[in-house]
Amino acid sequence: MKRAECWVAWGGVGHAWVTVCPEPCGGLAAGRGRRVEEVAERFYLVVLSRPPEPEEEAVVERLFAESRSRREAAEDFLWALINSAEFVHRH
Repeated sequence: MKRAECWVAWGGVGHAWVTVCPEPCGGLAAGRGRRVEEVAERFYLVVLSRPPEPEEEAVVERLFAESRSRREAAEDFLWALINSAEFVHRH
């Protein structure tokens, strides 16, 4: 799901939470010496209330490796979690 679609689905509140607030994306991912595995675990715990599976961590590592910036990767990752079927069914 692209950011424009997320805006339509979640509105300004969701967009601000993901892109404007210093946490979760900026503070957790854009530097501060955190490894991608730490970012993945924190986001999974916060959003889905569980740690990531090894296969999920591998996907997150690939996302961070292929993105232009850590912040962009974190925002995309967080949107993906929020729009996942697992999140929708839990919340």
